[in-house]
Amino acid sequence: MFEANRSLLKSVCLLFLLASPLRAYEIVEVEGQPLAAQALRLADAFEFLGSPLDKATLERLRKACEVRDAAGIQGILDPLTLVNINVNPEARVKAARGKAEASIQQHAYTPFLIKVVNEAKVTSSLKVGSPQMGPVYSGGGAGKIPGAKDKFFHGEIFAAPPLMPTLSGLKVEYSILLVYSSEAGMREVNLSFDVGQGTQDLGFRSDV
Repeated sequence: MFEANRSLLKSVCLLFLLASPLRAYEIVEVEGQPLAAQALRLADAFEFLGSPLDKATLERLRKACEVRDAAGIQGILDPLTLVNINVNPEARVKAARGKAEASIQQHAYTPFLIKVVNEAKVTSSLKVGSPQMGPVYSGGGAGKIPGAKDKFFHGEIFAAPPLMPTLSGLKVEYSILLVYSSEAGMREVNLSFDVGQGTQDLGFRSDV
C-alpha cells in the first residue's frame, strides 16, 4: 500500500498486495564491474529526480563500487527496493514486494528502486501496468476521468539518461519506478510487470 501526501506536511501510502507469496531475495553472484557502474548511474538518477540517496548510504555505495563488491552493492540497495523482479530462464516474470516503505507525495512523482534478477539475460524494456492507472494530464492529475474513481494512480519505469531504456542483460541490475497519485490517504494498488507480451508468469505471479 502507498501512503500519499495531500500537502507537503502530509503523506500518501499505496499498498501493494502480493498476488504470490513473498520470496526472500538473496544476494546473487554477478560481475562486480558492470553492477558497480550501473549502481553509480542509479545514484546520479536519484539526484537528477530530486530524491538523492542520503549521504551515509551514498558514501557506502561509492566505496563498494570502488572495489567492485557486487555483494556489498546489493546489500546496500536491497533494503531500499520496493519490488523484486525475477526473470526466469524461460523469460517468465515474477514479482514480490521489497523492503522499502511505500510513502509518496501527492501530485508528484516519487522514485523507487526495483531489483531485477535476469536469469534469461533479456535486453528488452521492463514495463509496468496497473488496473488503477489513469492518464496524467499536463495540468496535473492522474486518472481524472468522469465516473472512473478507481483511476488515481500512475507508474512508469524511468528510462532516460543516465539510465538505459532497456535491461542490460546483466544477471542483476536495478531500475527506477516512478510513482504518482492524484489522491491522498491510504490507497491499494496492484502492479503488473513484464518484459514483453506473454512474459508474465502464470497465477498472477508477475503482480504485486
